[in-house]
Amino acid sequence: AEELQSRARLRRKEMSRDQDAIYVLVAAACSPDNDYGERHKSLSTLAADHGEFAVPALVAKLADDDTRVQDYAIVSLYYLGTVATLPLIEAMQSENPLVRRNAAAALSHIEDPRALPTLLAAASNDRAEEVRFVASRACERMNAGGANAVDRYLALVDRYMTGRTASDPSEVVWELRDGALHPVEVPTSVFPLRVAQKFAYAAWRTDPASSAAQAAYARALLAEAAAIEAALAAAGEDAPESLTALANAPAELRVKAVALGPAVLRQALAEAREKGMAPVAVECAQLLGRVEDRASLASSPLIDGLNDDDKRVAYACALAIAEASDGVDVPHAADVVRVLGAAVTEESLRTVLVVDGSEAIRRTATEAFAKGRGTVVEAAAGGTEAVGSLITFPVVDAVVINQDLPDVVPEHVIGLIRKDPRLANTKVLVVATDEDQAATRFGDRVDGIIKGPLTGEALTQKVNEVLEGVDLGHKRKWAESIAASASAALAELSQKGADVSGATKQLAGQLSRADAVAIPAAKALALAGTSADLPALIDAITGAGSVELRKAAADAAGSILQRAGKASPELIDKLAAAVADADPELRLAIVGALGRAGLKSGDHLKLVNTIEAALNGGRNGASTEAARLESDQ
Repeated sequence: AEELQSRARLRRKEMSRDQDAIYVLVAAACSPDNDYGERHKSLSTLAADHGEFAVPALVAKLADDDTRVQDYAIVSLYYLGTVATLPLIEAMQSENPLVRRNAAAALSHIEDPRALPTLLAAASNDRAEEVRFVASRACERMNAGGANAVDRYLALVDRYMTGRTASDPSEVVWELRDGALHPVEVPTSVFPLRVAQKFAYAAWRTDPASSAAQAAYARALLAEAAAIEAALAAAGEDAPESLTALANAPAELRVKAVALGPAVLRQALAEAREKGMAPVAVECAQLLGRVEDRASLASSPLIDGLNDDDKRVAYACALAIAEASDGVDVPHAADVVRVLGAAVTEESLRTVLVVDGSEAIRRTATEAFAKGRGTVVEAAAGGTEAVGSLITFPVVDAVVINQDLPDVVPEHVIGLIRKDPRLANTKVLVVATDEDQAATRFGDRVDGIIKGPLTGEALTQKVNEVLEGVDLGHKRKWAESIAASASAALAELSQKGADVSGATKQLAGQLSRADAVAIPAAKALALAGTSADLPALIDAITGAGSVELRKAAADAAGSILQRAGKASPELIDKLAAAVADADPELRLAIVGALGRAGLKSGDHLKLVNTIEAALNGGRNGASTEAARLESDQ
């Protein structure tokens, strides 16, 4: 029954915002001159055609001079049901105590648990005795017991941020301005996060000293920033106007979060990691990199984040530590270098969402990809949580879903994925004990069946199979950005005297990539590389990369040769041969590298001969004088 109701809600028609029509219907529904039948007919039309958009007009009636009109308005709001909850919660901030009292009465009859923390706060803190009385009776009616308003607010924040709320996403959130309710347009993906912000702020307003409320508010702000950018990236040029209108919002949201201070951001990072909110943890880490106190960096939650199961979080924490320390006295430097060394190798990123009621299975899936690169695993304990996550962060490349979920049937989740254009390229795999039966049940709605119970080997094999050749689009851009940032961070760390030798192997493997990754890698190798890295540098010098990269590689090779004190004849020949095709600046860099190689006088003579021959295109070999001198030597 719940499944059918959920599908019916998804197909509900768009509610009309025709204010003239709403005004006429509200007047009829609240008129003492109309009989029950007339009022009920108006109410039915309000609920069917206008829904939550009828609430502002009804709230205005809550302050009518005629108490009968007030009563009919309360009845009308009750008839609308839970769609009236969020705008009524906003109305509880009205300066008019009559509005607050009657809004509390309406919420009492609707009995939506989301209103409970607002009613608890009003019962304790409202400045009007009549409001406190009605709110207290409402809490009794809803069996609040000894519930704490702030705790209940924060529980709602987590439910909205993790997609575990049972309410449907709306296309608006409500704001009280100049004593009236106004709808504010939001994309569906942003709606739950905007509501989470309101609840977190309400918790903070209820208890201004609550660090948990402040941290929750920071998490909600940064979740919206991450969600907007993820949605824009996923939609590309097809992004709707309601989303593109928010293109500048992430920067503003981050400013708000920074204003809360480093201590709040630290707590927000720790909580985001604990609750599995990877995009939020990444945002917190990035901001901490800018504002973290260097003196207390060693005790920052950024340190623990280096070992996060989600590599996105680990990378962000390593980069933040490098930035916050400015490369000097880096705490846990070896771990920072290790994580940055892994980050510099990233070339793409696949995101896999595993939906399974078993925590052990979810852990198996996470561990399956933990040691490799290029894949991160997110987990959801049920279909409701998975849907919430997909709506807010539509960046998943593959969804692995158990045929038996604890809350909804998997067809519900699969159906939503197939209807969402942002998830058009997402692959769906079902874990089933009977593969034939599952194939018949799900048909072509899924991209494959994995024999249950799920094992790490079977998961990686099937995910690799269905994603082979899939264009990951903006995921490659993310990986290039991370690799470039990690490469630059390692270069700066090495320049500041940090030991980055633990990442030289990874750095040497990036010299064939774009300049943003390869040039900082070469600069880091100039200070930390060894003779083992020379072949990769020689390949870069003689390769098809940019002149800037080849010069950086030559400089790095020279530094390593100077430290090594010698060079093999084969290496000298390769470098000398590269002079012929080099422009003057690169030629100087290559010769300068060889000049630092600690050559003996005879080797210098051979080098001059080789260079001259290369510059002359090998015609007639070396010059007569050079040949005679070489012969004499």
